[in-house]
Order: sequence, then structure tokens, then C-alpha cells
Amino acid sequence: MQREIQIGSVVQSTLGKDSGRLYLVIGVTQTRVEVVDGKFRKINRTKLKNKKHIKVIISKREKTLAERIIKGEAVSNRGIQKVLAEKEKI
Repeated sequence: MQREIQIGSVVQSTLGKDSGRLYLVIGVTQTRVEVVDGKFRKINRTKLKNKKHIKVIISKREKTLAERIIKGEAVSNRGIQKVLAEKEKI
């Protein structure tokens, strides 16, 4: 069973040209998630991924970023890149 996907989760693409790339979830619907990586998919150009095509790496929210996204506050692409770089080292 797949872990719960929520805003602030770190996920990995499992299918497509971006297979293996880490993303931060910034939106969730029943069948899709809206993701960004801060480099190729920036906050102003998000990517919709089918939930079946991603794997949850860390389901625990990235608290500071998740709270800012939920409140509608600005989130920097550089901040997203930093969070994902830290997760790649794990």
C-alpha cells in the first residue's frame, strides 16, 4: 500500500522522461498530484503527475514549505531545490 501523499511530501517519478527525479508535492486531487522541483519544474510552471506514476519517498510534510504553500505565501524555487537536494543525500 502506498503511503499517503500530502502537500509537502517528497515523491519520485517512476514513469516518463522524468523517471527517477525527485519532486515536492504542492497540490493533490483524487487521481493526480501537482509537483515542482525548483529547477526544471518551477513554482510558476508546475507538473501534473498521475498518482500511479510516482513513489512517495518521504510522506512526512516538509513543514515550513508545506505551511507556506497552504497559506498561499510565496515559495522560492531555490528553497525547493535545497529541500530536494537534502533528500537526495538520504
